[in-house]
Amino acid sequence: MTPAEFVHQVTPRVVYQPQPGPQTWLLECPVKDLFFGGARGGGKTYGLMGDWLAHAGRYGKHARGIWFRRSMPELRDVLVKMRTIFEPLGATYHKTEKEWHFPNGAVLILAYLESDADAARYQGWEINWMGVDEAGTWPSPEPLDMISGSARSVHGVPIMKRLTGNPGGPGHGWLKKRYIDPAPPCTPFIDEHGIERVFIPSKVTDNRILMLADPTYVTEQLVAATIGKPHLRKAWIDGDWNAQPDGAMLEVLWTTHRFRMPHDPGELARFIASMERITASLDPAEKPGVTHDYSAGSIWGLREARHYLLHAWRGRWAFPELRRETKAIAVRWNPSRFLVEDASSGVQLIQDLQVDRDWRWPLIPCKPDGPKPVRFSRTLGFWESGLVLLPEPAPHCAWIVPWLDEHKLFPLQEGPGVDDWCDASSQYLEDAHLHRGDSVLARLAGRRA
Repeated sequence: MTPAEFVHQVTPRVVYQPQPGPQTWLLECPVKDLFFGGARGGGKTYGLMGDWLAHAGRYGKHARGIWFRRSMPELRDVLVKMRTIFEPLGATYHKTEKEWHFPNGAVLILAYLESDADAARYQGWEINWMGVDEAGTWPSPEPLDMISGSARSVHGVPIMKRLTGNPGGPGHGWLKKRYIDPAPPCTPFIDEHGIERVFIPSKVTDNRILMLADPTYVTEQLVAATIGKPHLRKAWIDGDWNAQPDGAMLEVLWTTHRFRMPHDPGELARFIASMERITASLDPAEKPGVTHDYSAGSIWGLREARHYLLHAWRGRWAFPELRRETKAIAVRWNPSRFLVEDASSGVQLIQDLQVDRDWRWPLIPCKPDGPKPVRFSRTLGFWESGLVLLPEPAPHCAWIVPWLDEHKLFPLQEGPGVDDWCDASSQYLEDAHLHRGDSVLARLAGRRA
């Protein structure tokens, strides 16, 4: 029996043994901050269970672990898998405390973590092993970092952090930036904060148990689910973190420049005040209804030649609702420029707001010049140069996920409501190009004053 094997408490049979390859590397890796996975069906959850068992076996009663999923319903599926491994080893599950207690005194807590508020509950606990299952479901690493930053052991047990996940999903950007881009797979590296990290990839072909039990998993499930979507096939089967749709205009790398959007009202007000200019850009739809395009808009802040996406909204509104929503957005963000596409219902909206006594914001009619892909292509220089900054996904700006999905797929999707935010973006960036010297002059005037 190897140290990685775990034997049934009554009958002499091996209950768990890591598969050769990535799962074995995971259990033997001494790097404290490790990301495991990268493709569907790679044996991530069972690999994580094995890593905990190895940790518990080494440190016995001093091993204190916590296993996170994004929500409590997701934990129920994990619990079913845990019972098949942990119970034969003599572990007992305490339902009220949501804890596994092992014969040698080790304890594993099951917990959900949906927000920073949830993270506050676990700060300061004596935790020396942290497992984050399906880390890509977290839009931001902040709640996870809050806990790992305060984990400790009074008995000298090393603090181990293990994450699993796949390409895609809300957390794709921060996982790629933190674990994938800095070094080749299986190569430990020290990041800018002095933290040693490593990425161990695992694909479905590394999961021999699954391949033997379900030989058609790849051909009949993964392949069938990605017909017509080669970028998903590359991500799900090959674990390609740079996969993107063929023919899409935006490179994935261009969308990874991020900033933290404040949630606290006072902090948000100070953040907005730091901008040199706030601009609203609206692309009104021709008609309301589910069979037509959205009326879609975005709010942008300009600071030091960088363009910060602050907010995005859309809806299929009749004209009175569109007018009401437009005024509400203007009141909330107080833009120094409000761009409206001078076409479709935008013509009437512009005329109506120009005579509205309550409207006090500079209204800029924008005539569309050329087809949508042509207009969008003229703005790619902003993206490629890293001048477009997007907010880190967070509960208070959940709109960034569908907004970004639309931009990554442009102009491949067909049908109503698939590119309206893209129109608003290209409208803003083209206007920003025309007025790129305005902010410079404003800063110079401020210095002279």
